[in-house]
Order: sequence, then structure tokens, then C-alpha cells
Amino acid sequence: MMKLSTLVLSFPFSVRQRKSARSRRGASFKMFSDELGVGNIGEEHAATFLWNELEGLVVYPDFHPSSHDNLLYFYGLGADDVDELAAGALTAAGIPLPPEDDPLDFAPLETPADIFRLIRAARELSKR
Repeated sequence: MMKLSTLVLSFPFSVRQRKSARSRRGASFKMFSDELGVGNIGEEHAATFLWNELEGLVVYPDFHPSSHDNLLYFYGLGADDVDELAAGALTAAGIPLPPEDDPLDFAPLETPADIFRLIRAARELSKR
């Protein structure tokens, strides 16, 4: 049984997810990875990582992640949480994390698609 505090804290996200679930009937991992434009095995691993992490945050059963979901609005992820999610996706893709003193100059990460743009930029940077 879900604890009352968890239930109360997850309420706004369950309402948002419930409203969006109607337009996502039949959503799947394949649709998610197609939206992200997965192009190689590293990106497949990153997409799988993101899907599994976001599915773990779903509080409404018929809701499934989309590449354009706002991570704060739908999942309650703040900047530090999104940074951890992005670091996990980079690692899953087999891309070394940039040194902390040389961060990638990148726009705020708000969606899974933003994280994928970061992955591609980091891959190009690691080739140099």
C-alpha cells in the first residue's frame, strides 16, 4: 500500500500523467526510441536507460514516456535529478562524462530529447 505522504506528493504528477495518457494510447519503447532518432547501439542503450528510469517514475498506469515530456512537469525531476539522469544516459551510451571543469556548453535539459542532443554533442566532443 502506498504511503500517504507518497500519495500526496505524487498527486500533481498523476493528474498530469492521466490527462496526457489519453493521447498516448499504444505508446511503446519503440515509439520512444523512434522519436529520439536512435541511430546506433550506444544510443539504443541510452534510450533504454531513459525509458526504464522514466517508467519507474510513472504514477498513472496508462502513461508512458515521450521524448518531448517536460521532466519537471511530468516526473518532478529538478535540475540535479536531470543531471543524474543525463549522466546515466551518457554512461549507458558508452560516452565518457566531460570533466567537471570543462562542462559542455549546452542549453538546459528539460526533455529526453534534450538529453539525446547532449549525448550526440558529447559523442562529437569525445572524438576530438
